Amino acid sequence: PTAWAKAYKRELFTKFTCTSRIQLGEDGSVTIPAIINANSIYLSSKAFYHYRIADGSMVWNKKPRTYSDPINVYEHLSKFVNLDEEDFKLQLDRFVCHLAFNCSVTQFYGRKYKEAKRIILENLDNAIIKNAISHIDASGFKGKLMRHALRHRSIFLMKLYSYIM
Repeated sequence: PTAWAKAYKRELFTKFTCTSRIQLGEDGSVTIPAIINANSIYLSSKAFYHYRIADGSMVWNKKPRTYSDPINVYEHLSKFVNLDEEDFKLQLDRFVCHLAFNCSVTQFYGRKYKEAKRIILENLDNAIIKNAISHIDASGFKGKLMRHALRHRSIFLMKLYSYIM
């Protein structure tokens, strides 16, 4: 759902721009409803974009992320996507879990284990996140690891993953 890999008509993009401040998942919160509501889509096999990784970018910044991101993404997408169509609800639950897992593993950046554990467990009790975790399916190694860690509240596994990444 990355925004950088697509070109939009301005009115389609701005119609779905999220009003909440989101750091993780902001691209998907705009891209997903824009694609679903587009009248037409053109796919090209040519690369028109050169992706550069900046040293100071948020992707490489090792600081704890806020759990408001998965919650805000869920609330935003729920307004613009009919979750009863196709498998959109399942996809949104998977997206929320992915964001919640990423938030969880970042809680160990610059924090002591007990404080990170408290924050993670407190936030995994949020109704939106808890509901998403109960419905998630997963494939691939990272997906299964994420599902297991979230469902079983395996703080050690999250910490281990934070060191690996």
